[in-house]
Amino acid sequence: MFSNIQKILGITIPADATDPKDHLDFTLKRATPMAPVHTQSQTQGATLHDLGSWMPIRRSRIATVAVGGGAANKVTTLDDVEPFKVGDHVGSLDVGGPGGDFDDLGLITAVDYTLNTITTVADAKGLSIDNWIVVLENADVMEVTGNNWGLRTDFNSDNLNPTSVGLLKEVCAMGVNGDVRMQDAEVVVEGRIEDEQVWFNVLPTVDQILLTTLHESASGEITIIQRPHN
Repeated sequence: MFSNIQKILGITIPADATDPKDHLDFTLKRATPMAPVHTQSQTQGATLHDLGSWMPIRRSRIATVAVGGGAANKVTTLDDVEPFKVGDHVGSLDVGGPGGDFDDLGLITAVDYTLNTITTVADAKGLSIDNWIVVLENADVMEVTGNNWGLRTDFNSDNLNPTSVGLLKEVCAMGVNGDVRMQDAEVVVEGRIEDEQVWFNVLPTVDQILLTTLHESASGEITIIQRPHN
């Protein structure tokens, strides 16, 4: 899996964490991109986790932008909606990476796992294809300034550096004897891995945001070995 591991961190993962490729699977796979919870939604009804606990980075690209009026302008079609659940507080990040536009879409009120659509509280009309919909609580350890977003460089009040990011070292089964509960685990924060081994819904070479955070994380640097792909 990893061709080289130089540094790991011990973490805790909340009980409701699921595989970002399957919202019903409580087993997290090796090399799942993870980041600490650095902010909690201020939107009533959002799913909240303890600051400093680690969750899978949950994100997917926009396939079709919302159109029309009324409720229709709150429905967005994604490449893959499996990372998301009702109650997630999400936003849209510009495909261009740090410094790009940001839109806060509020809570997800409905997910259609057959049609690959999400419905959000805020109007999604006008978003661009290939922008990213992200869960904001650990949104690739980014921060929003005005209508722009970029890598966080500060420490929060719990002395946790929110620019930490890593890849899960080993499989982590959140369900133990049928009891789903918080688990201790380890993430690789410095090392090397082939791009196709990263457990994410697109290759990290396509995901410039993930590449940026892996290379510029305060906790270490993960080198993604890029291989030719057909």
